[in-house]
Amino acid sequence: MREQLDALLTEMVDRKVSRFIWLRQFKVGSNSADASRLLDRLEHLQALKVLPSLLDDIPPNQITRLRPQGERYFADGLRDIGSDRRLAILAVCAIEWQAAIADAVGETYDRIVGKT
Repeated sequence: MREQLDALLTEMVDRKVSRFIWLRQFKVGSNSADASRLLDRLEHLQALKVLPSLLDDIPPNQITRLRPQGERYFADGLRDIGSDRRLAILAVCAIEWQAAIADAVGETYDRIVGKT
């Protein structure tokens, strides 16, 4: 799992942006193409198999601090952080983004159905 999380910082999407940045760039959409892009991100996060139980030993206030750090850093900046902290940030982001993207998929679906 450590290798998969670290790979998010080096793997590139369309030779433009790291997988980590690609995963965090999501928003609620209004059509099937937007839903497909969200589902691609969700599937990638699910394939990492980072379980929410991994965070059971981390105090909730630490979790709420780690996600914003992951959303501020670029991949290069995260690579410079110590491995334990970097992996904690990546794991928290992977878990939290999974829930947020699932919510965005649901809201996108509601928008699509609402239009029809």
